[in-house]
Amino acid sequence: MSNGSKRFVDKFDRLKIKYKKDPKKFIMSVVSIVFVLALTIGSSYAYLTYISKTGNTTKIEAGTLALTFNNESNAITMIDALPMSDNQGLDGENEYEFTVENTGSLPASYVITLDNTCVEGKSYTIDGNSINADRCVPSQYIKVGLKIDSDEYKVLEYNENEASYILDAGSMNANSSKSYKMKLWLDYDTPNDYNSQGNLNIIYSGKLGLSYEQGIKTPTGADTIIAKVGTDGLVAEEHQATEQLEAVTDYRYTGADPNNYVSFNNELWRIIGVFPTDDGTGTLKNRIKIIRNESIGNLSWDDDNINDWSTANLQELLNSGDYYNRTGDYSSTGLTEEAKRMINDAKWYLGGSSSYNDVTTGMFYERERGTDVYSGRPTSFIGEV
Repeated sequence: MSNGSKRFVDKFDRLKIKYKKDPKKFIMSVVSIVFVLALTIGSSYAYLTYISKTGNTTKIEAGTLALTFNNESNAITMIDALPMSDNQGLDGENEYEFTVENTGSLPASYVITLDNTCVEGKSYTIDGNSINADRCVPSQYIKVGLKIDSDEYKVLEYNENEASYILDAGSMNANSSKSYKMKLWLDYDTPNDYNSQGNLNIIYSGKLGLSYEQGIKTPTGADTIIAKVGTDGLVAEEHQATEQLEAVTDYRYTGADPNNYVSFNNELWRIIGVFPTDDGTGTLKNRIKIIRNESIGNLSWDDDNINDWSTANLQELLNSGDYYNRTGDYSSTGLTEEAKRMINDAKWYLGGSSSYNDVTTGMFYERERGTDVYSGRPTSFIGEV
């Protein structure tokens, strides 16, 4: 949506501030509609099972995936190797071959890794000889060249944050396969400590690993937004535990007019952010919270002048009445069936503050998720809007 759209005043913070005022006082509200999206925007999770395996054998099976190591020996090893350039490594004759096949009837997501399993003092069989490892070469000094199907060899980048090399990751259709060729060599910049010295046996030993998820896993809308932290006014905020909620990190759009517009319910809405949300069962999951860009009008909070959201007429209008069902006065502005499929129950916190002039937004956050309410009133409400 264009930043030229009408400048947005953060109605959300004002809407959710609750004060300990006279419960008999009649309350009028300029109503902005707020809820969290239970589903995703344009993407979904569709996975059933996760399995991860590594192996010494010539075949690893994980779910419907099978990784078959095609070399005569099942050992991925190097001993007394000399450092060399990438071009020299790719020209080397040592080549490992393996295939991965999806034998199932559904697509499968996978990750193939090369794990460093060398243990100093352990005996390894190399070229038919049993050799003890006097020193193991760390993964960061091992270079890996990989060729997938008919592609050219590519030199993989070592990731210091990973415990192993990620050789390949993606999704594979049912009854399909991929073939791989791999070459290993010692990095040209390897310290002398890991070059051949005297009678030391300097060894690298690796295992192939296969992780499997049935179905295709794609990022959720919440994942997509979180990945944009630092852009468009999106910031991460850490919150300490409160009486009703554990310590969490949420992601909020900030600033006078952040680029957070979204089309929803055939209208202009804005994304407040991504929040770890309780679905009413105690399970927290990142959900997208959005707010209607325009108010739906001046409406009373409750006809009986009771400051309790769980029983308020306005709550009923939004969660089960005409607005929710797109009937009566809201036959053209209420929620469509498509919109309702994208939302679900969420826990809304009803704690309040007896003052608002001397508190910070952080204090309001803590008190809203606290248990300070009128005697006999609920501290939370499970609903959609």
